[in-house]
Amino acid sequence: MFSAFKGLGIWSLAIYSVLNQLLANIFVYLFCKIKISFVFSLDSLKELWPFSSRIFISGLFDTLFSNIDALLIGKLINPATLGYYHRAKSLENFGFRYTASTLANVLLPGLSSIQNDTVKYRQVVQRIFHILSLFSF
Repeated sequence: MFSAFKGLGIWSLAIYSVLNQLLANIFVYLFCKIKISFVFSLDSLKELWPFSSRIFISGLFDTLFSNIDALLIGKLINPATLGYYHRAKSLENFGFRYTASTLANVLLPGLSSIQNDTVKYRQVVQRIFHILSLFSF
């Protein structure tokens, strides 16, 4: 807030975000009973790399291809259009983001209670998919 009062504008949000995470990590480190050691182990990396490399590359491509449209709009058209596009994209994902978490909190206990009865479980999941398809379409 001090940076906003000093007139730093949008940079005050960036400073707030960085300081917030930095202070949270410092407090966790100071008050946590388990102390973290800052030792890099190349052997651990070699052990995990065959599996994690595929996940890393998949995430990299996913990020690249899901954001390439914004890059092209920002470079080829103008920043104002990119702002409108970003807002429209976030509004498009708004409903999905909040309904998915709500449905997961409601459906998980119900589905876990019938997980051993495969016939009933399959019927309930198909009914859920039908209802969700009706609302989404």
